[in-house]
Parts: sequence; C-alpha cells; structure tokens
Amino acid sequence: MRVEHNGKMTFVYFSPVRLALTKEMINHPALIEHLSKHDSAEFEVRLAETARFCGVALDGVYDPQDVDNICELCLRELQLRSMGVILSPHQKFHHSLDVQKS
Repeated sequence: MRVEHNGKMTFVYFSPVRLALTKEMINHPALIEHLSKHDSAEFEVRLAETARFCGVALDGVYDPQDVDNICELCLRELQLRSMGVILSPHQKFHHSLDVQKS
C-alpha cells in the first residue's frame, strides 16, 4: 500500500495482489458469509479471516511485503478452489475410489 498526499486529497494505492484477492473473494459465498461479520474497513481482520478460511496459519507481526505474500497465498488457494474440471466430449472421467463388490 502506498499513500500520497497532494494537499487537498489523499490517495491510497493498494498492491495488485491485494486487489486481485478482493476480486476473487466474491466467488466464494462461504467466505463472504464469514467476512460479512467484519467491517469492510478492517482489512487486517478480514485478511486474517480469509487466511483461516484458506488454511494459511498466521502468527506474528507482518510488514507490507509480508501482507502481500499472505494475500498471494490466499489468492492461490481461492483460485484453486474455483477451478472446475472441463472435459471434452472425447475424454472419459475416471475416479480413483476403490469400490468393493459384495
């Protein structure tokens, strides 16, 4: 995050990964349900909730680069959860479950 002041206005620039994470969050209704309990201005709390949802363990004090790294980890996990399997008509789906016949 970068902050600039021009005397009349304050500009806050967020990292691309933070913006990408925010956009990806809307594709996960269960996460949105958890995040709705927190004020949208509480970024750190919402990031911690997102990390918990994604299975990313947090323990420490983080600088801005660390926060971007956490955002990146969460973004990757959410994107993995969003991926679907698309098969062409010529492919067959095989599962790996062992089914015992009785």
